[in-house]
Amino acid sequence: MLALLLGLTTVARAEFGVSFNTAVDTSTAILGGTGTFTDFPTAPAISYGGQIGLYLKLSQYSIPTDPYKVMADLNTAIPGGTGNFTDFALTDLSLSDTSLTFIGSGSVSQLGVYVAIPGDPYRVVANLSTLIPNGSGYFTNFNPGDPYRHAAPVIDGSNVAFLGYGDSGQIGVYAQYTDALSVVADLNTPIPGGMGNFTNFVPPNPIVPPNPVISGDVVAFLGFGDGDQQGIYRFVPPNPIMPNGSLTVLVDTNTFIPASTESGSTFELFHSVTMEDANVAFVGGTPDVFADGVFIPGQLGVYKDIGSGWQRVADRNTSIPGRNALFSFFGEVAIDPGYVVFEGFGPNGEHGLYTDFAGGLHKIVEAGDVIGGKTLTDFYWSQFGFSAGASAQVVFAADYSDGSHAITLATLTNGPCPHSQGYWKNNPRLWPVSSLTLGSQTYSKTELLNLLKNSTTSDASVILARQLIAAKLNIANGSDGTPVSSTTTDADSLLSQFGGKLPYKVKTASSIGKAMVKDATTLNNYNNGLLTQFCSQ
Repeated sequence: MLALLLGLTTVARAEFGVSFNTAVDTSTAILGGTGTFTDFPTAPAISYGGQIGLYLKLSQYSIPTDPYKVMADLNTAIPGGTGNFTDFALTDLSLSDTSLTFIGSGSVSQLGVYVAIPGDPYRVVANLSTLIPNGSGYFTNFNPGDPYRHAAPVIDGSNVAFLGYGDSGQIGVYAQYTDALSVVADLNTPIPGGMGNFTNFVPPNPIVPPNPVISGDVVAFLGFGDGDQQGIYRFVPPNPIMPNGSLTVLVDTNTFIPASTESGSTFELFHSVTMEDANVAFVGGTPDVFADGVFIPGQLGVYKDIGSGWQRVADRNTSIPGRNALFSFFGEVAIDPGYVVFEGFGPNGEHGLYTDFAGGLHKIVEAGDVIGGKTLTDFYWSQFGFSAGASAQVVFAADYSDGSHAITLATLTNGPCPHSQGYWKNNPRLWPVSSLTLGSQTYSKTELLNLLKNSTTSDASVILARQLIAAKLNIANGSDGTPVSSTTTDADSLLSQFGGKLPYKVKTASSIGKAMVKDATTLNNYNNGLLTQFCSQ
């Protein structure tokens, strides 16, 4: 970045920030029921808005006054079945825009995977009357054995991925694309980069729910084989470019651990995976070992690939932000689009959510924090609880020391948003600097204010100068200047072609005048928050 004033050697960095608000709590009336909510037992999801239980509340960035919507309750008729739902699996909840996928059950052993969309008919993804693709007979279950660690069905757009089970030990990862059900991988599928076929898609004693993930029509999942084979694999369905589709390994036990403390060490275990477009993150490492009564901790960390290979986000050698301790364990991880949020634990009972949003590593929330005057005692979060859409938000189910419960939204910021040139003209006392360099000339605050007050539309040099002043003040104030770094350089170069100080009386129709107006247009967009992420809502 350019120096913003004579003698300036550093540029103000954007600061990470987080604010909280409650979406729903134990004083909120239950829609379609009686009384108020008493608890929120599963982790909610967010996708440009918050999903609360099987209720939908649009976030403050969409329709602030929009009422809660019932997505499904015990008054909802089972699509393709008989009677109403009698229960819902305690899975992590997956939301895409306002579409929710869930596992529901009913009387007479009814069970299925469904999609709910406000105002639209419910959709059956698969139930116990659905034939298993490339298998034999019908699905018999959609949950692994542990009743508290259900694998969640996952939705993106209209596409849904899920784990399904059948008779005779059948298990597989399946996806529904525009109502057609396809097998992603099952026990007849060869392991890419490995030997033999997959033997399972659920690890023994799963640490986190072993659900697949889907982004667009691409599915990623955990897979296991004989001889301790395991890894994370990506399935791309047949398409015009790849008529046969593809199944490839993303990371497995042949993959070297980035920034490993032991040279040449490779992954031996995986317990969480998340994906957004081509970006992938996971939790993995090597197991802890007890040898001759001695505990030898394994390597464990959060890793991501956003197009430049696997890189470490945090591991057991990483300090917990704000604590004099290292991470000891990691839960689930989320990525969107290239930012990571993960659940971390420390040796002294630390339990929190952390992120690499805005650079570095930051705490979002920890048990023991005070939110709205109440002490957070525990929280429930999943990989579906982070969205960097209209804003960067994390949603979690919160338990408080006074016995209350709530769904809480944390909004992340990466520094102040830019302000327009009119804002800086009208608020000179808030300027972060008292002089700026424009082109090759240094201007005092008084000179800069005079340029901002010059309302000419015929002098291209002044049109550019007004927006350049605002942009440089925004960057000095901590706004992210990356989107206009090349534009500010070009603007200074254009102004440097003239001797003395502004104005230069450059006609807007001249070649250099057109270049100035072009740069001014880009800078105006930046100053109005259109080029800085999360500042345009």
